[in-house]
Amino acid sequence: GKLYVAQAFGSQVSALDTASGVAATIVPVGSSVVAPDDLAFDTHGVMFMTEVMSERVAARLPDGTLRVVADHVPGANGITSVGDRVFMDEFRPGGRLFELYADGRAPRLVAENLNFPNALSMGPDGCLYFPQVVDGEIWRVNAEGGTPERVMSGLALPTAVKWSPRGELWTTEA
Repeated sequence: GKLYVAQAFGSQVSALDTASGVAATIVPVGSSVVAPDDLAFDTHGVMFMTEVMSERVAARLPDGTLRVVADHVPGANGITSVGDRVFMDEFRPGGRLFELYADGRAPRLVAENLNFPNALSMGPDGCLYFPQVVDGEIWRVNAEGGTPERVMSGLALPTAVKWSPRGELWTTEA
């Protein structure tokens, strides 16, 4: 019931109670998490945070414990969850898309050689949709892996994709 905010330049994560307007710091400045850029939760309350400047993804367990779940992921940026599945992409040329695991298993590569993929979202067809920002395109790839395919082009710097409850694909453009 709270709105969580990753503050990359503030280097903290806050939670806003939308009923009262009161904000609380969840991951403070000075913690082991540096420059959190995006976040997502699994069904167990584990919060996954991309750390774009540190090239890693951290997890905050429900008890407040912090740990790194993926390291050496340059441009770690977009992250999304579907149930207990968590996916992350790297915002860079030659970017990769991974499935991440809270239990410490190595990340699973889903796709590679992407061009600045960003804020991704699972579609109703079981594919992961993501913008390739500098190309002005929206792409998708099966969550189990496979060859990515372009589904939309001609956009002005699409920065994120999300699905509406009615099954409509929405994007923001910078």
